[in-house]
Amino acid sequence: MNEHPIYGFLFCFILGSAFSYGTTLFLFLPCLFLLSRLTPLTAGRTCLLGMMVGGLMLLPVDWVMWTSSGVDSGPPQSSFGVYCLQQGFDPIDWAFLVGGLVTATFYWFLAKQQAQKNR
Repeated sequence: MNEHPIYGFLFCFILGSAFSYGTTLFLFLPCLFLLSRLTPLTAGRTCLLGMMVGGLMLLPVDWVMWTSSGVDSGPPQSSFGVYCLQQGFDPIDWAFLVGGLVTATFYWFLAKQQAQKNR
């Protein structure tokens, strides 16, 4: 793999794309559908929901990092809640939240454009 770094990049790109598109398809779109049944969707609500879904996707990552945060990768010394509060300014956490926000904003603009096109 060292001789062909492009293969490593493509592998990670395909794996990341499958994960992110699967999240959008099976988590974000049903959440938007349910929210649209409860209240009219606005740009702010859509973006807030995107950030919340990004936060939900962050929990498994934080859980794995927390379980290996103890001495010599053993059991953690603090609770999961304390760990999450301590990691609140970690760039990985913000990447998930911003990724959810960007996805929601992109969805909002595409849906708005499609609605105007159908008029």
